[in-house]
Amino acid sequence: MEQDRNLDVQRSRERLEQAADLALAELTNRLSEWDIRLRELDTLPPPIAWGIRLPPGGTFILLTSRSAATYPPKPLLFVPAPPSPSGALPGVFETAEQLEHRQKKFDQAIEALRPLVERPATRAEALLRTARLQRKLNRPEAALVAYTRLSQETTVSPSGTPYALLAAAARCRILAASDDQRRAISEVGLLSKALLEGRWPLRRETFEYYWEETSRLQHVAFLPTATSWACSGLNRTRIPIPLPTSTRRASYWRRAVSGRSCSLSLPARSR
Repeated sequence: MEQDRNLDVQRSRERLEQAADLALAELTNRLSEWDIRLRELDTLPPPIAWGIRLPPGGTFILLTSRSAATYPPKPLLFVPAPPSPSGALPGVFETAEQLEHRQKKFDQAIEALRPLVERPATRAEALLRTARLQRKLNRPEAALVAYTRLSQETTVSPSGTPYALLAAAARCRILAASDDQRRAISEVGLLSKALLEGRWPLRRETFEYYWEETSRLQHVAFLPTATSWACSGLNRTRIPIPLPTSTRRASYWRRAVSGRSCSLSLPARSR
């Protein structure tokens, strides 16, 4: 009797091992097939014939030295090669800089910047400097107006950060330090949404810095209310703004070939 029971256990184990071997062989074959396909992929969208051989819900990410593309189209939080900064114009801001930094004549510096605000080539940098001067003069509303204009610009600052992102973050900082809590929370929410939508082509470190900044600013904006919430702990603990589950737990499988990298992003499994 005991011998028969041991024999049944052994047979069950053998069937389980056979099933596992078959599953592993199928997965290995599928990965090999994807490997070959990704080596061949050099443009998006991929050939229609591939659809039945690749996992449903997958996303192709094709990276080159100058571009990043996805299929189906989806925003990327950061890219390997964002646009180059705007070319510097030597001497253009020299007068304004002397008035601001050496003579501390902030109003005169703003006046010196006015003509530069009207020129497309210098508008973004002039608006950024004007907003900074308005903040030094303790004129937050005037600074917000300048940052609002700056948020419409599409160029990149010498630091490599889009002027529009600099403007959005600065607006959040000003409002978070004000008494207008509702407006501050709304502004921080808009910035968080823009970052997740991939509105600006950013390097990873730039994205991570501003994402962390949105968390900090939300905490600052919530502080007036947090102090009135007994035992909430909000005045002691950072309020997190978590990344979407698909962003945090998605897995990637990559193949780099001849200066380009093709990735297949698989949807994250729910737990």
